Amino acid sequence: GKLLLDQPWLTSLEKIVGIWLDIIKNTVVFYSEQHIITSVIIPTRNRPNQITECLDHLSNQTLIPNEIILVASGMDIKSITEKFSNKLNINYIHSKIAGQIHQRNLGKKEVNKNADYIVFLDDDIILNNDAFEKMMAYWETKDENTAGIGFNLIYQNSHKDTFLFTLL
Repeated sequence: GKLLLDQPWLTSLEKIVGIWLDIIKNTVVFYSEQHIITSVIIPTRNRPNQITECLDHLSNQTLIPNEIILVASGMDIKSITEKFSNKLNINYIHSKIAGQIHQRNLGKKEVNKNADYIVFLDDDIILNNDAFEKMMAYWETKDENTAGIGFNLIYQNSHKDTFLFTLL
């Protein structure tokens, strides 16, 4: 038979198909973003307030890192990491040896072997909620031989300096 394009049921069908297409599109975007494996290493020493705020901001990212390797010296802050266990995959390491270089090297040994990106953060870094999503989108446009760093310094007086540079 002949299909009449002005039938009321067709509008409903178009809506249903449109919803399914949106679901499929969002699923494809979700999976394409999730193929990026990101490991974050954070050294800390006796700064429970700073690390709590840092983890809070990481847990609210639009693209959450796959793993966070938190290397602490000084006081034991495992109880702080447990507060975020429902949102973040945290590998907590307590080191008897202090020092950021030592702690970062310890963390680097624990990185997921499939990690595409390794991010080093200080414990007092506060990120905008879309920071990881923007960083990963940026790096996905670069070839594999590119390395670099980008960040914003935002001061309390609202003065903002932006730095972005690429090293080959």
